[in-house]
Amino acid sequence: MTIQETIDEIEKIYKLSNLKYERMLSYFVNLSRLSYQTVPMKQGTHLVRVRYSDKMESLIDLTEISYPKKCFVKGFSRLNRPYQNLFYASETIKACCAEMVALWFDEFKTGDTIKVTFGEWILKDDLKLLIIPDTNNESEFNKKVIEKMRSAEMPFWDYISEKFKTTT
Repeated sequence: MTIQETIDEIEKIYKLSNLKYERMLSYFVNLSRLSYQTVPMKQGTHLVRVRYSDKMESLIDLTEISYPKKCFVKGFSRLNRPYQNLFYASETIKACCAEMVALWFDEFKTGDTIKVTFGEWILKDDLKLLIIPDTNNESEFNKKVIEKMRSAEMPFWDYISEKFKTTT
């Protein structure tokens, strides 16, 4: 199957109304012919999670900055389906804020005041993360990732990277 055929197949699944999540997950699990890279995240790594409130209330309960309650997860996100709560975090406060800015612009008006709380988490176990390269990212790390990818597969990674950057 060519890269374009792979992209076309993903688009077909994306347009389905039923079992979209399950079909997409199954499709990705079986894309073993693509080259990909992983990066280890070691036990003891610090991660940051951000929460916000427009009510200016302090977040006191640890569960308020941990996994979101299932009732608040109403739509699909990068890896979760509706009502499936996953823990999304970043390695830096800057990355957390960059992820949230689009949502804040959609949800609040200029001049609104919100309260932002950052929670720091420490990994208890090692993890292996799949890297989805972004050819538009000029960071040294990203450049090294791209150098190791097969050039014929870059249209696929460009396509899937854009999907992952799309807000819910």
